[in-house]
Amino acid sequence: MVHGPAAWINDAGRRIGGSGPGWSRVTPGPQAMLDIFAHGFCFTTMVIRTSAIRATGPFDESWLELIDLWLFCRMCLGADIGYLERELVEFRVHDAAMSMPMYRSNAMFRKQIAAVQECFAWPEAAASGAAAHRAAARWHIARVAIDILHVSRADGYRRYLANLAEIVREVPAVTWRPATWLRIGFGLLPKPALRALARLHGRRTFEPDDRTTGRRAA
Repeated sequence: MVHGPAAWINDAGRRIGGSGPGWSRVTPGPQAMLDIFAHGFCFTTMVIRTSAIRATGPFDESWLELIDLWLFCRMCLGADIGYLERELVEFRVHDAAMSMPMYRSNAMFRKQIAAVQECFAWPEAAASGAAAHRAAARWHIARVAIDILHVSRADGYRRYLANLAEIVREVPAVTWRPATWLRIGFGLLPKPALRALARLHGRRTFEPDDRTTGRRAA
């Protein structure tokens, strides 16, 4: 399997960021299972031989919205993972996308934590040594959840603080990261301040307007 970076664009087609850098050109499968959570990925960029997909067996439909994550993890158990550094995909990030309500309610965090518990317990993951990365993967999930936590402000401070408490209870070590406290402080700013900072940095926040719902790309 080979994948690569994607440029994030907004409704108007203006670039607002990109999927995570940090991937090596070729990553051993066990390390790639951790890098999925450390660096992220864009499903649209994944190129896989049909025979490799068939070799994974039937898709586990219980993963629902995270079925792309399931497939990537299964690919890591079969071989090394390639990465093409050139951007070939533009991924539109918009307020009506499916996963924003999941981020706002912390459902994405809970589903990803459950996914890590399952996939790193697969017998193939244990045999390859990938299971040793489970704790680190959980930490990265919590880190990303903190970084996107401000989207829950659309539902008020109570939701924001409840989501924060859930993340910290599940992965207390995320509070050892200095940037965590900066992100928390950012999320506590009044909404006008959040929007003003977004304009200052020349990009939108992933906070939906009070009249809309939306999402941030994975």
